[in-house]
Amino acid sequence: MIARVWRGWARRETADAYERHYRTEVTDVLAAVPGFVDARLLRRDAGDEVEFVSVTTFDDLDAVRAFAGPEYERAVV
Repeated sequence: MIARVWRGWARRETADAYERHYRTEVTDVLAAVPGFVDARLLRRDAGDEVEFVSVTTFDDLDAVRAFAGPEYERAVV
């Protein structure tokens, strides 16, 4: 199993919208990827910002490549 970790920050006033987007649209796209296993979104208030950590898991590196392309170590947004 392969885990991909992405970290990002949002302004407090847009954080809820980002989380909603992730939990609906992003997870729907991921669910259609062969070899996709799970997606978790962690959220932490950090002053004026909100920190997000996304952890996605895939069966193997081939599944990650199918999702992210040949430069699979780069973020896919």
